[in-house]
Parts: sequence; structure tokens; C-alpha cells
Amino acid sequence: MFRVSRWAILPVVALGPILLTPPALADEYLISPGDELDLSVFARPDLSRIYRVRSDGTISMHIVGTIPAAGRTPAKLEQEVEALLATAFSDSESVTLEVASYVPIIVSGDVENPGNVPFQAGIDVRSAVAISGGMADPANLDNTSSRMRVSDELANAEVLSKRLAALQVTRARLIAARDGDTTMEISDEVQKQLDENQAEPLVTAAATLLAALGEVQDARRQAQGDQLRLAREEAEAFAERRTLLNNQLDTLLKALADQQNLRDRGLARSDRVVQLTLDTSRLRVDILESIGLEAAARQKLERAASAPATDETQLRADLSGLLAETEAAILETTTRLERSRAFVREFASSADIAEEFDVSVTYRIYRRNGEATEVVEAGPDTRLHPGDGLEVVRMVDIPGAP
Repeated sequence: MFRVSRWAILPVVALGPILLTPPALADEYLISPGDELDLSVFARPDLSRIYRVRSDGTISMHIVGTIPAAGRTPAKLEQEVEALLATAFSDSESVTLEVASYVPIIVSGDVENPGNVPFQAGIDVRSAVAISGGMADPANLDNTSSRMRVSDELANAEVLSKRLAALQVTRARLIAARDGDTTMEISDEVQKQLDENQAEPLVTAAATLLAALGEVQDARRQAQGDQLRLAREEAEAFAERRTLLNNQLDTLLKALADQQNLRDRGLARSDRVVQLTLDTSRLRVDILESIGLEAAARQKLERAASAPATDETQLRADLSGLLAETEAAILETTTRLERSRAFVREFASSADIAEEFDVSVTYRIYRRNGEATEVVEAGPDTRLHPGDGLEVVRMVDIPGAP
């Protein structure tokens, strides 16, 4: 159900100092600012008149001065005025006090003339609405045009509602994928909207996509694990090869030193020394090449080791970006959807168009209770109190609206 309400304040309609104290309120009513009190002092016409309770809750009386009035019952204030007059005149005075007019009722919402309604004994919700001109007719357009526009906006709202459901499913899927979950978390409110839009296939498709993404990620992690293992084996192989080459070089250098010693003593040929020298030089070249290959393998190992974390960070960044775009789309769609529904709420309740929808009226009374305000759900026959705020709300049941 959607609500349409308006609020306006109109000038108080003056009905004159008619005494309207209802019996039910006489003993329990607490005087409020804005009330008018008819105070009569026996044999003192100069003090007998209508006193208006000021905004600070007081009345001003000749000779006595300022008297607190708000929050007291008429009987209580009557006794206090008698006591004050007795003090001022050194004699007892007979005082009669009644409420001449009460704080008005404020009527707001879907009535023709929102504003103040003078309180009268026995006034109920139906009477207050009637005094306010009855229920308002919000149809400012031709009924035919309104009906066509309402139909268009209803169709638009249905499309937007379905798009919103799809976006909400996408958001749930992106959040799950970003957080590494295998299932989507969908709130009860969103699930209700999905049910109303018959969007269960969307949920199934999104769950399938989420599971497929998880499988792709698992396969990618497996491949990265294999690459890391191969890179480590390659680096270890080059390191072992370099160790072997270094051992061979040590052997050749020892043999070369022995041959050089024998040659110097004339016990070995010079060509043998030359050959060992050449073999040593070639072995040094192989060692340098092995060092370069091992360094490249180590770099490959480092890249393979950091690849999973890098990929996870990039994936989360990409998913967060998509999630931000989806959130923006949800906000835009929600705004457009509410705009369409607002039009329907406003014009679907006109006399002719309302026949096509379920229209009802609710009443809420806002009643001061000390420092707090009490909200009372009311009906047409509910009696009102002075100072009550009555809100009249036309409710239109729009198909497809939550």
C-alpha cells in the first residue's frame, strides 16, 4: 500500500465565545495555550471576561497579574484563581471558570481544505473531514488522459521493478564473488521482491554463473600452482648445473696446474697445457651462461609465486568496480520506479480511475500526551480531543508495488 498525504495550515475560523465544555472533558481536560477561558468573579465585572491562554501557558488578570494556566484542569485553575483573589482582596471571592473555546483540531492529508477545524463537543473524525470539505480529488487531468498515463506508468513501473530485481540479483552475485563465497546472500526484503517479479530463474542463473566462476578460479589456481612448481624445479636445476660446472672447473684448474708444473720440469708436453687452458675457458663461459639462466629462472619463480595474490587483488578490484556500477544502477532504477509509482498514487485515486484499483482511507490522530505525542489509529466515528492532529490518508493498492 502506498500513502499520499498533504499538509497545510489555514487561518482559524472564529465562532465566538460559545461554551462547548463536553461533560467527558470537564474534569480531565488540561488547559492548553490557545484555549479561551470564560472566567466570572461574583460582583466583580471588571475581572469577569474571556481570557485567552497565551503561548507561554499563562493568562494575565488585572490586579492579580500573570497566572499559570496550561496543564491545569478548569476546576484546579478555578480554585487557584479564588485563592489568589482572596489574597489580593483579603476576602473570599466566588469564581466560576469554564472553557469558552478549545484549541482547534488540525486536519491534514487528503482533504479538500486542510487546516484548522474548531473543536466542538462530540466532534468525530467524519465530522472533521466534512468540515474540511470532504476527501480531496487529486485528479487535475482529464480522466481519459489520466487513465492512459496511469496505465503507461504502471507498465513502466513493472518493467523497472523487474530490472531492479535483476540488478539486486547481480549485486548479490558480485558481493559473493568478491568475498570468495560460493553462495549468494539475499535479504528477505529482496527475496520478497524477487518472488513478486517471478525472478527465480534469475537467481538460478546467477547461482550457476557464480559456481562457474568458482570453477574457473579453482582451475586458474591449479594452473598457477603447476607453473610455480615448474618454475621452482627449473631454478633448482640451473642451480644444480652451476654447482656441477663449478666442481668441473675446480678439477680442470687442478689438472692444469699439475700439467704446467710437469711442463716446467720437462715431463709434459705443452699442447696438453694448451688444451686444458682452452677447456677451462669454455667451462667458465658455461658457468656464466648457467648463472644467467638460473637468475632468469629465479625471476620466473618469483612471478609465479606472486601471481595468485596479484590476480586475486585484480579480481576483487574488478568486481568492486562492477559492484559500484550496479549500486548506481539500482539507485537510478529505484528513483525512476518511485517516480512512476508516485504518479500512480496521485492520479489512480481520482473518481473514475479509482474504480480500477483498491482504494481505502486511513485516519491517524496525533495527540499530545504531556511532552510526548501519541499516535492513534482511528475510524470515522472516533471522537476527537481539543488540539488533536488528524491525518487523512488515501491508500491505493498498486499492482506490483511492495
